[in-house]
Amino acid sequence: MASRLPLAGQLKEKEEHEKTRTELEVKEKQLEEERQNHTLTVQRHGEELERQSRELERQREELERQGRELKIKDGKLNRMKTLTIVYEKFRQWIEDEASNSSSGFTEFNHSEVDDSIPKDQKYHLGKGSYGIVYKAELRGKTVAMKILDKSSWQGEREFKQEVGILKRIRHPNLVILLGACSEKFALMYEFLPSGTLEDCLSKEERKESFSWEERVRVATSICSGLVFLHNTKPNPIAHGDLKPSNILFDAENVCKLSDFGISRLLQHSTDTVIPNHITEVPKGSGPYMDPEFLSTGKLTPQSDVFALGIILLQLVTGQSATGLRKHMVDKLERQNLGKMDTRRQKMILEKLQILDDKLKLDDKFIQDAVRMLSLGLRCSYNERKRRPNLEAEVWPEIESMNKSECL
Repeated sequence: MASRLPLAGQLKEKEEHEKTRTELEVKEKQLEEERQNHTLTVQRHGEELERQSRELERQREELERQGRELKIKDGKLNRMKTLTIVYEKFRQWIEDEASNSSSGFTEFNHSEVDDSIPKDQKYHLGKGSYGIVYKAELRGKTVAMKILDKSSWQGEREFKQEVGILKRIRHPNLVILLGACSEKFALMYEFLPSGTLEDCLSKEERKESFSWEERVRVATSICSGLVFLHNTKPNPIAHGDLKPSNILFDAENVCKLSDFGISRLLQHSTDTVIPNHITEVPKGSGPYMDPEFLSTGKLTPQSDVFALGIILLQLVTGQSATGLRKHMVDKLERQNLGKMDTRRQKMILEKLQILDDKLKLDDKFIQDAVRMLSLGLRCSYNERKRRPNLEAEVWPEIESMNKSECL
């Protein structure tokens, strides 16, 4: 009897072990099923997240596409607004000009030109690459007369170019060509007695009185003239030699673009939507010359935008154009002026000595100075494609500054 008890205990223990093993197998099976279910759930969640991610990416791309379309539409709308405003001003001006019978083009003979050349040096207004400019009297009218210098690299082509352009177009911000003498390659313009933008930027007596409001009006006038040139029909015109010495002021201080000797009529080609003129020998003026025009020989409206950018920087800083953009970029490195408040902007501009020291700006004009500085840097990018569009971006920005001066 005693020998059977341990055996019974062993059997019972075996049964308990078997039961425990079975329970463990059941639990293990349950755990495996739960693991598989969890894996399937995670997989389904992963697939759902991936689907949602693809949907979000699709929506993002669609929003970007719509944003690009809106930007294009907004740019076109701004461009149309610019052209409407510029041409409305032009219409009003041309109606006033229509009543002026003396505004027609006259062909002068060589003897008239010879007789009108003044001997006194005080009537010599200046000398450029084309020749000497005189203050002269012709047929009872005071004119600025430019006569080709025999030693000049310019010649008959530049003479015909300037006559061809200015004879057929008029705009309040373009100098008026009153006549010419083909025999002497002489050009007669309206006399503009108030000097040049170069004078305002470089001569101490002019800088003192060259206020911020006037600088904004100058920028607006330059833009207005360029918008008109770039949208003439059938061929747009690129000025090609925009610089402060070619920007003159009349008796009412109205700003006018001059010197169209190397301007060009632009052509539309099949390989680009941007009108251009290609030359083997690019001409222009040093720091105002579009780097891409210099390297490719392709003159476009954006070449004038580059020169405008340098002039905008000069209007803010009062400094020489040579190396000006790089100087400003180096100074403003890591300075995000656009995101600062007016007090901070003013402090940085003064600390870095960026503003023309002749400018005494109220706080309300500080932000406009920062905007013009930023616009000048954008316009003067070396890469043409990075420069802003004149009608859609540049002119509206400067015109808004002009309006703020009137508030």
